[in-house]
Amino acid sequence: VYEDGKVRSTAAGVIAEVKVKAGQQISQNDVLMTVYQPGSYQISMQIPEDMLSTVQAGDPCSIYFNWNEGQGKPFPGTITEISYMSSTAEDEGETTYTAYASFQADETVRLGMTVTVVLP
Repeated sequence: VYEDGKVRSTAAGVIAEVKVKAGQQISQNDVLMTVYQPGSYQISMQIPEDMLSTVQAGDPCSIYFNWNEGQGKPFPGTITEISYMSSTAEDEGETTYTAYASFQADETVRLGMTVTVVLP
């Protein structure tokens, strides 16, 4: 919302990315920033092709943050989606599929942190 020379978001959250600079001209429907809702995050990960039969959307997982690995409790998560499109890492030649897991974050979590996801 543009008001009194200021841009205000209609959504509460954490600003993850600002796509414009001060003084830059913008047009209607331009994306100015990316805002994430606090507390609810999603992780993307690669699932090897040979594990596809054992992982499904809705499955639980445990999320460990690498900075706190072995020290804190894992965050419980849920696999929300597994891509139908494969990708192959050039250096490894292994076919993988992108999967997503959602979880409730606390104040220690920041966007872009490295995690280890453990599947049951």
